[in-house]
Amino acid sequence: MHKAIRTTILAIIALAGLAVAAAFIYPLVEPKVIVNANVLFKNAVAIPPLLSAARADGKALFDGMTAQIGESRFLVGGRTESFGFNAAYLGPTIRVRKGETVRITLANKLNEATTLHVHGAILPAAMSGGAHQIVAPGQIWTAEFPITQPAATLWYHPETMGKAGEQLYRGLAGLFIIDDDNSDIPGLPNEYGVDDIPLIVQDRDIDGRGQFLYVRPTATRAVGMLGKTILVNGTYGPFLEVPRKLIRLRIVNASNARRFDFAFDDGRSFQQIATDGGLLATPVTRSVMRLAPGERGEIVVDMTAPERVILMSQPIADDENPFVNLAEVFLRDTHDENQGFKILELRPIFNTRVDTTPAPTNLVKFEPLNQAAASRTRRLVLDDSGTINGTKLDRQRADAAVKKGDVEIWEIANRSGRNQSFYVQGVQFQILARDGRPPEPHERGWKDTASLAAGEDVRLIMRFTAPADATLPFMFQSFVLEHRDAGMIGQFVVLDDPAQQPRIKSPLTDSR
Repeated sequence: MHKAIRTTILAIIALAGLAVAAAFIYPLVEPKVIVNANVLFKNAVAIPPLLSAARADGKALFDGMTAQIGESRFLVGGRTESFGFNAAYLGPTIRVRKGETVRITLANKLNEATTLHVHGAILPAAMSGGAHQIVAPGQIWTAEFPITQPAATLWYHPETMGKAGEQLYRGLAGLFIIDDDNSDIPGLPNEYGVDDIPLIVQDRDIDGRGQFLYVRPTATRAVGMLGKTILVNGTYGPFLEVPRKLIRLRIVNASNARRFDFAFDDGRSFQQIATDGGLLATPVTRSVMRLAPGERGEIVVDMTAPERVILMSQPIADDENPFVNLAEVFLRDTHDENQGFKILELRPIFNTRVDTTPAPTNLVKFEPLNQAAASRTRRLVLDDSGTINGTKLDRQRADAAVKKGDVEIWEIANRSGRNQSFYVQGVQFQILARDGRPPEPHERGWKDTASLAAGEDVRLIMRFTAPADATLPFMFQSFVLEHRDAGMIGQFVVLDDPAQQPRIKSPLTDSR
């Protein structure tokens, strides 16, 4: 009897050892595949329309935004129930200029509450469209704020508490482009929809009836929603006809959790000219550009040759917790980042003039923030229990209070066991270091969202210039949206007087 028990225990230990070994070995031997290798590029990519505005006395009035339910046809088969702003899926591009005051009016015709948040905007907390600015079904919400930041590709999406991920998945998103004098640099493509192309890239799962599949097994929810169908501006199998010249692509990773390694199938290089918060000082030549959820990157690519080329996303070697990888194997979940995708086919237009004008060699003057001017350093740890510094969101608690005008350094430590995307509302930051190393040239610009590999530490510096408000907070959060919706969020307020006591008042709290 004792011998049988001993044999059983040894067998269990041996199996556990094999499981641990498999957890570490599997990412190394997992085949790297192009999931949609057989996709046919037969649909012209949709270009989001520019939302018209009434302009007078330095104000741009966008009073026609509606969140609505619609039906979209992405694949052959049934129609997909979707959400959109002024459309069945996604929304129009809002384009403004630095120095203008913007007014946006949103009518909610969904059957659930939502919000409209401009990701990357520096604006008053009350106008941010964050989780505290709830718009109930049938209600109208208005935000008005000045544009004080430089030219950049921002975007808008919901920040609805507990529902941001699902509402984005169903289609609530759009572009918010800021122009200024620097964006008018000669040689920089700027004809919207012709040589200056917005690309909202998303991965989705769609079932045989044509409906979005949002709920997946526990292991996949632990790493966020990953899909196998690529949509670009809401178009499946997209192509784009382009003039034979430099083409500018404004790429937004609007996926819930997937990172993309963008590259071209023929290996050609391109120049990255901008990141989240605006233009870089000089173009950076690259062959691969990684974007985490929420990040934006602008590139220019030479399309003077007549050959077609495919924008790809290369497979990403798995750097997540090996035991999460193993759980995915046992649950037979084939959704991970060790997968490549065809994104978009670019087709040069024949019998058109070839324009060989090069990209400008200098873009903007970039001034690094002075580390010696930082009033304090904060450390934020994203852990494997889905918390930041050991706590989940408390809607009534301000986790930090910053003084308006102050410079601070934030150290973000990713101990969550998977890659993360980290977003700070109401401010733009600069990256000082990754694991103690200076940032690469393409990250030496203004940002609001930072990618963090599992186990990585990123050091950020930022100056808080948003208007002070002791009663309404901004949020810092995981932008892996399933983590965010589960409470991986903190809140901070901007104060004129650091001795002032924050007291959060909003529809999400008991204090009104």
